[in-house]
Amino acid sequence: MFLSDITSMAIVKSFDGQYWFSGHMESKPLYKFLQEHNFQQLQLFMYKNMNGVYIPMQNDTFVSFLMSTEMDVQDPQFLSYLGHELRTPLNGMIGILTMLQETIVNDKQEQYVNALRTSLGYTCALTNNILEFSQIESGSLTIKEITFDLQDVIRSLRSIFMSRIQEKQIDLAFIVDSNCPQYLFSDDSKLKQVLVNLISNAIKFSNKRGSVLVTFTYDLQDQQLRVQVQDHGFGISQDMLNRVFHNSVRPQNGSGLGLLITKSIIEAMQGSIQITYSKPGQGTTILFNIPARKSEPTNIQYIATNLFEGKYAMIVDDNAANRLALYQMLGKWGFIPIMFQNEMEALMGYKMHQFDIVFLDICMDDTNGNDLLIKLKNERQSVFIAVSSLSIPCHSDFFGVIQKPIEEQAIIQMSSKALNVSMFGVLHIGICVVNPIVLGNLRLHLSHLGVKHIVQLTDKTLRRLDEFNIVFVENTFIKGVTYTKSYVISLVEDASVPKPDNCSECLPMNFSEKDIVDILSKFTK
Repeated sequence: MFLSDITSMAIVKSFDGQYWFSGHMESKPLYKFLQEHNFQQLQLFMYKNMNGVYIPMQNDTFVSFLMSTEMDVQDPQFLSYLGHELRTPLNGMIGILTMLQETIVNDKQEQYVNALRTSLGYTCALTNNILEFSQIESGSLTIKEITFDLQDVIRSLRSIFMSRIQEKQIDLAFIVDSNCPQYLFSDDSKLKQVLVNLISNAIKFSNKRGSVLVTFTYDLQDQQLRVQVQDHGFGISQDMLNRVFHNSVRPQNGSGLGLLITKSIIEAMQGSIQITYSKPGQGTTILFNIPARKSEPTNIQYIATNLFEGKYAMIVDDNAANRLALYQMLGKWGFIPIMFQNEMEALMGYKMHQFDIVFLDICMDDTNGNDLLIKLKNERQSVFIAVSSLSIPCHSDFFGVIQKPIEEQAIIQMSSKALNVSMFGVLHIGICVVNPIVLGNLRLHLSHLGVKHIVQLTDKTLRRLDEFNIVFVENTFIKGVTYTKSYVISLVEDASVPKPDNCSECLPMNFSEKDIVDILSKFTK
């Protein structure tokens, strides 16, 4: 269907009240015409006014026409069209609100803007669910399997829920079992969507200052990723347990599409989902599994992760999930972590052990990290790190602050700086860059991150790369790179340019230090 066809048609109303499309080729009821054509190509319509002139039909007028016909509003094509039409103005409003937030002059205005952003966020989520539901119902949902880094998925989830858990003062912790591969072959976008739905529900139905724990394990025999999402919120009554994944059930708050879509996506991935525990007032535990083969990224030679071997780390947190998550992260990097759940235990344990570094939760039931820091410092000196999910001022004697949900990369970076240990010090880096600004920025970031082995290469030495873990090559010289075991980064001006076959990934020349950290972190395991 093209614009020339549309403009030659008119929408007319018959004597019995039905709307019809009438044109030089056909004349049929509106709902039948729309069912036969692609909705996304029919966003502009023309109708003939009383003077015989064709006038563009506005989208809201079009929707009112649809609703007045015999068309089934649950039709997947209709839902898809409606979802796309809603998302455009919603994204525009969110953009305007973002700009408006920069001009706020008082707390009352900020309160109004935040309330509106929350409402728009919910509406966007509902719109996305409508689009997903239409794909599922029409059978057009596709699963795209790729090799992905599970830590990238977790980092993305932490970023998505950062503001919500701070607002509700909820602890969100992620635990990855030691047997779980870092790199998997599955659909990472669908996995993230499932987790967003489940974590969002867990936060929504948790009490203030509650906790949500997400645990990843791996079944090597069946090659299945198993994920458990546990909260300590309202729980689900027994009579609702068998019906929560059906569209006939609408929860206390929300559209009810989230869990239905979650179940459909998991089943499309040949997985399964179940509620393993739920009790009113005690919370809910949901477990799902999906096929995910163990995979490895190409050209990555791992370095050891025992950088802090033999160093003692003290963990003080009244939340068991956070203690366990931090304990696992620190132990992975060679620390000897010891956990304490309250002030009394912490004071006693601090007298018995010499700790190199201490992680203190700022907001606990029996005390706060600022007061506990002063008491501990009276005993002996250590490096103190604050862990917080709130915007509470921290004592100046803290070396630094790590925001919840806790991210492994942030923990290790902070520990490296605090204890003067470089997590990337053993990497060997080659650089073939002639642009002086790009070269200067790259060397500055690498040096700041503690990389000691940096070698400047020329286009004539690009054939001898196997001695390096990573090689940064300006795109001009990438053709000179032949087969190598090194991880080759092509520095490009235009990020939309397709990746050359002889490099591992592309990096825009306006990179940040975080981009460099993300690349170097791939070599730690």
